[in-house]
Amino acid sequence: MPRWIVALIFLVVPALAGAQTGLVKAEKNLTLRAEPKPKAKAVEQLLRFQPVKILERRDNWAKVKTVKIDPSQSKEGWVVASLISDTAFVTVDSDVLSARVKPGPRETAVVTYNKTYPVFVRDVAPNGWVLVLDVDGDGGWVAPSGLAFKPRYVITKSPQSNLRTGGGKDYEKFPVAFVAERGVYLQVLEEKDGWLHVKHEGGQEGWISTKIVFGWNDEERAKPKTEAAKKPAKPAKTSAAKKNSDSSAKTSSAKSTKSTSKKPARTTRKKAG
Repeated sequence: MPRWIVALIFLVVPALAGAQTGLVKAEKNLTLRAEPKPKAKAVEQLLRFQPVKILERRDNWAKVKTVKIDPSQSKEGWVVASLISDTAFVTVDSDVLSARVKPGPRETAVVTYNKTYPVFVRDVAPNGWVLVLDVDGDGGWVAPSGLAFKPRYVITKSPQSNLRTGGGKDYEKFPVAFVAERGVYLQVLEEKDGWLHVKHEGGQEGWISTKIVFGWNDEERAKPKTEAAKKPAKPAKTSAAKKNSDSSAKTSSAKSTKSTSKKPARTTRKKAG
């Protein structure tokens, strides 16, 4: 095999392996086409929130491969690039949104989410219902009307996370604004150099690394719990979503800062299995 072909393989494969994941943003169906042309042959109609891997970009078109739970159902083609989001995360936009074992309003509810909870999209059913995953690896099928692309929210994953007055590679020079316990959700105001400027519901603002939150980096998402790991159904368990208490905490600089213990609005109704 010629050396230039071998070199090309090494250049292309890593690019595909790290392909960006996005979601269909079109209000109605988005046509997946065989070529990057408006009148090219239609391959499939993609529903809103359908996850796709972006393989290539050409002008205002993007070559994508649909992400399906059953890989054999995946399709490749071209779509208008502006109608694909830059992430597979969305935000719950309903006061109460139940995730169910199957895609339908009458199916058994597994988990219930409240407004502003971030979830990762895994697939879309033919009826438009969306399969989502949360920070704990739980999830299920939710109605698409209960999801939104903005505003973006993230959830802290560490036992305690320092939110600073600034971020970046020299983050240690910035003092701690406040400390967030695991499970606190924060609204994203901006992103810069792998750091997020966020705001807590209580009004506190600070910067936090994208590496220690759920809801921003696709590769940092939780993994679905396996069938073997699921336990028998238990009585409903409610998180401390409505509780919000401030307490003093010691920081690395030995200064006392406010720590919020508000948990994400998520209720486990019943474990499937």
